[in-house]
Amino acid sequence: MSELFPVLFISVVLLLLSGLEIVFLRGLNRKWWNKRWIRLSSFLLPGFGIVWICIWITGIFMAVKPLMIFGATLAALTIILILTLIISLPVSGIINFTNDLIDRRKAKKPEKVSKPVNGIMPRRRFLKTAAAVVPIVSLGTGASGVAHAFTDIEVCKKSFYFKDLPDDLDGFKILHLSDIHIGYFIWMDKVEELLIEAQRYSPDIILATGDLCDRVDVYSDLLNLFKQFKTPYGVFASIGNHEYFRGIRPIMRSYEKTGVPLLKDSGVEIKVKNSSLYLAGADDPMFIRRGDPSFYTDTVNLAVNNASNDSFKILLSHRPNGFDHAAKIGIDLTLSGHTHGGQVGLFKRSAFDLMWPELYLWGRYQKGASQLYTSAGVGHWFPFRFNCPGEAPIIELRKGTPPLTY
Repeated sequence: MSELFPVLFISVVLLLLSGLEIVFLRGLNRKWWNKRWIRLSSFLLPGFGIVWICIWITGIFMAVKPLMIFGATLAALTIILILTLIISLPVSGIINFTNDLIDRRKAKKPEKVSKPVNGIMPRRRFLKTAAAVVPIVSLGTGASGVAHAFTDIEVCKKSFYFKDLPDDLDGFKILHLSDIHIGYFIWMDKVEELLIEAQRYSPDIILATGDLCDRVDVYSDLLNLFKQFKTPYGVFASIGNHEYFRGIRPIMRSYEKTGVPLLKDSGVEIKVKNSSLYLAGADDPMFIRRGDPSFYTDTVNLAVNNASNDSFKILLSHRPNGFDHAAKIGIDLTLSGHTHGGQVGLFKRSAFDLMWPELYLWGRYQKGASQLYTSAGVGHWFPFRFNCPGEAPIIELRKGTPPLTY
């Protein structure tokens, strides 16, 4: 049963992280470990995680959505809290170790009573407080990240400038939807709210770049919801890895049944007044090695095989891996998702962007005349977002050179 895949994944992660948390607590903070209530708490946290997972599984088998959401959310929160503890415990351990060294040195001399000077906390008390504050702050940050995963999805316009954009496409607006992940923490009512919000921008077309729905039984309902959102040029989609995980054959039947065009190793040319817009859809490899670009070379070539030379070309590629080859062959704009922005943001970019710029994790990228937008995604299958909100960008095509603040 494909719906149990994330449950199994989170269960394994919970067990591994729980073991690591206990090792770090016992090995790096022995004084804390000797306190009975702390030892008990270290076992209670993963114990509660197991309870939430059982509630999640019950919700799946009983098809009770509130139970599923309740269990999945609290199970994810438990993992985040354990992970933040693991990150903070070595820091607390270093502070406690430093404090122990000071205590041993003080023990060799007659102890003097430390008094605050001008309201300044004595050093030993400061170190003890700092050691306790680090995990408390980390736990608060983790809980905040889970809370942010349920905030409103951002719908905002982003203008992309192209020097040779056909005049008829100047001002053309695309509602870009990616990584909705219907079935865990995002449901149809949230998507409907998003579409109503997007309506005020009057988009001309919907382009969806995969991982749309993690429940095969409601995939057709989601596509029909897209179709109800009337745009002059309809809705087109490409495939993502979660479509393969959930069952590619029934999902492809959903596209055939609803009549929503699925672009997979293929493309379609549409007329916008007197100009030509070519939409190309890449396949997804389900799994891919970072050092093997051949898959995307082949699928992007197939997708643009029938494009006319004078058309403005847009590639739908679930993973931004397709952008490198798209830029080589002159595709004007690539729309992607998959990364969720790393789910941690910094100054409206992924916090991991400086470490791995070649992964194109979130936002706007450019190579020569080709541009890419990687969406942070509407939803997620793991509810944690810190300064990286879910989004459904309105991509506006503009003719000319970008302003200095581009």
